Amino acid sequence: MPASDSGAPLWIVAVTGGVGSGKSTVARAFAELGAHVIDADAISREVVDSPGVRSRLEDAFGTAMTTADGSLDRKALADLVFTDRGARERLDAIVHPEVRRRIDKELAHLAARGSDEASPLPGKRPLVLLDIPLLETSPFHDRADVVLFVDAPPRDRRRRVAEARGWPPEELTRREDSQVPIDEKRSRAHRVLPNFDGAEGELAGNCRALIAEWCAALATDRDTNC
Repeated sequence: MPASDSGAPLWIVAVTGGVGSGKSTVARAFAELGAHVIDADAISREVVDSPGVRSRLEDAFGTAMTTADGSLDRKALADLVFTDRGARERLDAIVHPEVRRRIDKELAHLAARGSDEASPLPGKRPLVLLDIPLLETSPFHDRADVVLFVDAPPRDRRRRVAEARGWPPEELTRREDSQVPIDEKRSRAHRVLPNFDGAEGELAGNCRALIAEWCAALATDRDTNC
């Protein structure tokens, strides 16, 4: 794991789960408790808008992926890559290396800062939350100290993506069919974090309980307080 100049390594937590499970909600909960959140989706949006990557996307997919005003047609690109595995692999080869480079840069920056006054961990060890949609196929899965599987039933996930993104049920299925199966995501995680509809009030408490566990595991002497 990345180490800071003060000798305290980062404590990296990564979230995984099905589409619509609420990974971003969990990330925000940990941010409120002192974690630095690195959002791979946000980084990816920045990357595809950068001139060099946009040029490569146009070379790979043509002008059909460009709107009338010259911006990237994200819906058309998504419709293509979620139905054409070859197109998805070409997109990943263009975008993912730059996303990973930027995540590595951010991790190095946080490590170089040393202890973090906002951190709830012993010795103010920096706490980092990685929100990476395709975590299982990313090198960051094995670099995380803890992988959390955010658990929500299909009916809750369908409702959430319908309300937030306007997706019909078949769109969620299509997206998940292109990813690592949910059962495998769960089995490769260290812990399961429930995020069911109607139990939102319990999420912050569950996150605090996890931090307390990590504090206990990381504490080096009885005088350390969390």
